[in-house]
Amino acid sequence: MRRVLLISSIGALILSLYFSVYFAWQSFQYGGPIERKAAKKDYKYHVVFISQEKGSEYWKQVKRGAKDAAAEYDVVVEFKAPLQPNIDEHVDLIEMASASKVDGIITQGLTEEAFTPVINQAVDHGIQVITMDSDVKHSKRYAYIGTDNYRAGFLAGQRMVRELGGKGEVGVVTGSRRANNMIQRVEGFREAIRQHEKMRIVTVKESNISLVQASQKTKEIFNQYPDVDGLFGTSASDVIGMVEESESRGKMNDVVIIGFDQLPQTLKYLKEGKIEATITQEPYQIGYQSVQSMMALLQGKPMERRIYTPVKVLDRENMQAEEEDGP
Repeated sequence: MRRVLLISSIGALILSLYFSVYFAWQSFQYGGPIERKAAKKDYKYHVVFISQEKGSEYWKQVKRGAKDAAAEYDVVVEFKAPLQPNIDEHVDLIEMASASKVDGIITQGLTEEAFTPVINQAVDHGIQVITMDSDVKHSKRYAYIGTDNYRAGFLAGQRMVRELGGKGEVGVVTGSRRANNMIQRVEGFREAIRQHEKMRIVTVKESNISLVQASQKTKEIFNQYPDVDGLFGTSASDVIGMVEESESRGKMNDVVIIGFDQLPQTLKYLKEGKIEATITQEPYQIGYQSVQSMMALLQGKPMERRIYTPVKVLDRENMQAEEEDGP
C-alpha cells in the first residue's frame, strides 16, 4: 500500500512540475501573463493589444500610436504578440486575455476559421473586441480599424497596369495565403489586372512574411517564368526579397516591382529607382485609433463600426514632394 502511495505521489509531483514548466514557457514565449490585477489598481480599464509579431518596424509604429492613445485616455494597454507570425500562438493569446477577463481586446483577425470562435467566445464573456489591420467581419467583434486591404491591392494593380502599359505578365508574392488582409490585397490586385485583357497574373507564391522566403519565391518565379514583366509583394518583407533576387540576376531593368508598406529599406529602393512604387498604410493611426475607439466603446459612446485609415501609392515623385514640404 505504501509503495502504491509513493508511486502516486511521485507521479503527481512529476505532473505538477510538467505543467509548471509548460506554463512558464508559455509565459516567456508570449511575453508574460496577462496582468489584470496589477492593472486594475491604477486604471479603470485594462485592454490587451495583440499584434502579429514582435520587433518589426511596422508593428513598432502601430504600438507607438496605441501607446500615445493609452497615455491620452489614461488606460492601461498591454501589448502581446508571438515572436514570429503564427496563427495558433496568436489565437492562444486571445484565449489567455479572454480567460483573464480584461475589459477589451484589440487584435488582428487573421482568418475567419481560427479567429471567429475565440473572438465570439470573448464577446460572450462580456469582453469588448475590436479588430485592427485585418478583419474577421463575420465574428461578433464590434468594429474594425485599419486599411481597406482590397482597395490597397486594387491601387497596386492599377499602378502595375500603368507601368506596363496595359500589357504583360505579373508574378505575386504574398505574405500569407491564410491571412484575410493578404487575401484581400491579392483579390484587389487581381481585379485591377482582370480589367485589362492583355495583362495576366502568372502565379501567386507565399513567403510566410519572411525575407528569406520572399527571395526564394521570387527565384521560383524567375525560374518558372523567365520573361515575367512585373512583381507585386503584399507584405513589407516581400519587396525586399524581390529586389535582392532581381539584383542577383541582373534583372532590375527588366521587371517592374511594386511593394507594400514604407520600411526604411523600401524607401531607399524607391529613391534609387529599384522599385516603381509602394502602397503605404498609416500604422501609427491604426494603433492610435484602435485604442481611441476601444475607449469610446467601453464608455458607451457612439462610434463607427468600420474605420478605414488612409492608404496611397507612394512613388519617387510624391515622396520627393513630401520631403520638400517637410513635416
